[in-house]
Amino acid sequence: MRIDNVAITDVTQDMRGLIYDQLFEPWGVPNESDWLRAGDGGEFFVARDEQGRILGVTRIMPSDIESPGHPTPVGCNDELRLCQVVVDPTVQRHGIGSALMQKAEERALGLGIMRVGVSSRYQAYGFYTRNGYVFYGDEYISPVTHIPYRYMTKKLCG
Repeated sequence: MRIDNVAITDVTQDMRGLIYDQLFEPWGVPNESDWLRAGDGGEFFVARDEQGRILGVTRIMPSDIESPGHPTPVGCNDELRLCQVVVDPTVQRHGIGSALMQKAEERALGLGIMRVGVSSRYQAYGFYTRNGYVFYGDEYISPVTHIPYRYMTKKLCG
């Protein structure tokens, strides 16, 4: 497996497809909506197998307390933000998601950022907890997917 860095302007259709199919379509979010929010910036890390097939994706971006869907809680706006962490269901539980998280955390440290945060849907609370993230704030309902989320954060050791 290799993990590549992909600029927000270079997101491919297969990346978009995996993200949409796993994170938005199950909750009825229209594919034509602006769920990617490319204007928010950031970059992607993409895990691929030896044949180039996408295994998983994560996005990092600056914290955004103005985000309409998942605002960064006050007190966490000095973090790097993880978004759209997804692994192909056929290869989940093989360490791909954790490897993507590690790459994102390394990038944060490289930028001099000592904390990473994520808005986690309730189905992924265990995954993030196992990767060292702790809850910050109360559960809320996303205005995009209409399911429960909680903000989680991790202090990095530099």
